[in-house]
Amino acid sequence: MFTLVDDLEQQIKETRTPFEELKADIAGCKEGAAEEIVLWLNNQVKLLELKFAKLEPRLGLLGSSCLRFRETAKSRERSELKAVESKAKDMLRYHQKAKDMTADQLAEAIEGDGDTLSEDAFLNFFQTCEQEPVEGAENGHAAALNDEELRRP
Repeated sequence: MFTLVDDLEQQIKETRTPFEELKADIAGCKEGAAEEIVLWLNNQVKLLELKFAKLEPRLGLLGSSCLRFRETAKSRERSELKAVESKAKDMLRYHQKAKDMTADQLAEAIEGDGDTLSEDAFLNFFQTCEQEPVEGAENGHAAALNDEELRRP
């Protein structure tokens, strides 16, 4: 999602760069040039500036749209992560209550065979975790968290 915005921001930057370089090149050409040539170059620069003046607000609008998109996407991502976190906590609480476990027993169940928590053990636990019954659901339980949701940073 962010790669498209990165590409667009790069294109905006690439659009501005040639004009700035051209202005610098023309300024260098003016040094030591005849007065008629300097006047002609100034007219050419003014024509380019008029064309670029029409483009500049559009580029600014695109830049602000990219920024707004990034902020919205980050906000949406945070809210999605909060929802996954809340669902995982609810599943852990229900599993602990359903199996009548202490917090230490729950931690041991999540760890699996090892002494430390591995990603695979964590994912496996949520595949076998007791789920709260929900009326109207297909299997009578709420939808489980999938591996993709659990792996999100």
